[in-house]
Amino acid sequence: MQLKRLLWYGAILLSILSILATIFTGYSIEKRYWRLPPWRGADDDPIIVAGGSMRVHNKKLQSDGHGGLNHPEGANRSVASVDILYNGSYNGQTGPDGESLAFNHKPVTVSLTYCPKVLGCGAGKDDVKITTDGTGMNLGITNNGHPIGNEAPDAYGARNHEPPDWVIKEITVNSISPAYPCDNGRCYVVVHYVK
Repeated sequence: MQLKRLLWYGAILLSILSILATIFTGYSIEKRYWRLPPWRGADDDPIIVAGGSMRVHNKKLQSDGHGGLNHPEGANRSVASVDILYNGSYNGQTGPDGESLAFNHKPVTVSLTYCPKVLGCGAGKDDVKITTDGTGMNLGITNNGHPIGNEAPDAYGARNHEPPDWVIKEITVNSISPAYPCDNGRCYVVVHYVK
């Protein structure tokens, strides 16, 4: 009887230890490879751009009256980081892969080259820019082609950038070279805009 009880307690203890080991190991992997974001727990209002018939997601963005978009809380928020998921070859890595760039009240410019899906950038392109002021605040989105600020958001705050049969071909952050490639149009950019 005591042996059964001892085995039962041993099994419970082993289960608890394995759960704790799993939690600790998972936390260590996340911390090592994905870097715990400094804004965790902060009020993040991310601007998400999905490639391939470009969609810009954020309910608070509004037209700036000049064909672009701006964030109404620009004086209260700054860019903490930019996450990029890319496809193609970048610095010896073949995508899909991702990278996170941290900023601390520094200027940010994310440039997205948007081109016809079939004909490529030689047939024309639209350079969409997500920019801030010198302190990483007052975020706005502008472009040199089809006015992104004239596109009506859907019920979820997403805007489908025109024309819909174009795709993102490359992503550049603060003019750092080389640009992140987007060989198949399936790239993502998340700009973490926090208070």
